[in-house]
Amino acid sequence: RALVSLYEVHSDAINFFREASGPSQRLDERLVSLAKSAEIFHRKRFGTRAQISHRVADLISRGGRVVQDFVAETGNAFGNAVKDTRDYELHRSDELLTEGHVRKGAALYEMTEKLNALLHFWFLSELGLSVAIQKRALKVRGEFHPYFWSPLSF
Repeated sequence: RALVSLYEVHSDAINFFREASGPSQRLDERLVSLAKSAEIFHRKRFGTRAQISHRVADLISRGGRVVQDFVAETGNAFGNAVKDTRDYELHRSDELLTEGHVRKGAALYEMTEKLNALLHFWFLSELGLSVAIQKRALKVRGEFHPYFWSPLSF
C-alpha cells in the first residue's frame, strides 16, 4: 500500500529517477534526470516554488545531520553546483563553464552519485522507513562507489 501511495504522489519524480538508473545513460544525462526528479519531488512534497539550487539545499537541510554529513558540503554549494552543471549540460553555455560551479569528470560523478543517494533517502523517508534504514541506504551508496567519501560512521 505504501508503495502504491508513493507512486501515486511522486510518479513523475520516480520516472525521472528510474530513467537516471538506465544502463546506457551517460553521466551528464543521468545528472539532468536526477535533477528533474529532485525538483519534482521537492515541489510535490513541500509545495514550494524555487530554483533547483534552493530545492536541493532544502532537501539536504530537511534531511538533518545524517544527510548533511553525507553530502559533506553546504547545501547551498551543492545545490548551486547541481543547478549550474545541469544548466551547462542542457545549454552548453561557455559563461557557466567559466563563471559557474560546473563540475566535470570525477567531481561530476561524485555529485551525481550524491544526488542519487539523496533521492534514495527521501523516497525511503516517504515510505515511512526508519532513519536507521535510511542511513544504511546512504552508507551502502557510499561503499558501492569508490569515489565517494562520506564521514558517516555506523
